[in-house]
Amino acid sequence: AKELVEKQIEEAKKIDSWLLKFFINDKRNLMFDEAWNDIDLENFNNALNIANELKNYETIDTGISEVKKKVDLQNLFGRIYSGQKKYQNAIDSYLLALDILNKSFEKDLESENTILNNLALAYNNIGENELANKYIKLATKRKENVNQDDFSLITNYNNRAALAMIEEDVL
Repeated sequence: AKELVEKQIEEAKKIDSWLLKFFINDKRNLMFDEAWNDIDLENFNNALNIANELKNYETIDTGISEVKKKVDLQNLFGRIYSGQKKYQNAIDSYLLALDILNKSFEKDLESENTILNNLALAYNNIGENELANKYIKLATKRKENVNQDDFSLITNYNNRAALAMIEEDVL
């Protein structure tokens, strides 16, 4: 699919087509998918290369669609760094994602909840139990208020319980 989109981009550039931006967006989405697949396969170095390449696709647009892509990219970096056990880098990426969300005029509570969960898990991995609990409680409370699908809420409760059990083991 990626090769097809690249050919479409080449053709659109040749004829100065209005479709070019859509093809570029398609390629960007395919690159995200490829990076997530690499994370699932624990191919973190390739995922990192793709994530670094994705930086070139960011725009100055402040609409929710672009904000979500920027947040997704920082989440991607965070997940890669967590997979590489570079937890401080992961935390920095998650905090940057939250900063992007906080500066946005439009809110994306689902992305924010994902970032808060990932941030809690990263803090837990470096032994910062108080910060881990702070962020997992915040994520759970927001999820309860938004009242989205039950699966996401169950995931939040599971993460919260896992962090509580780890904290008890430490005490």
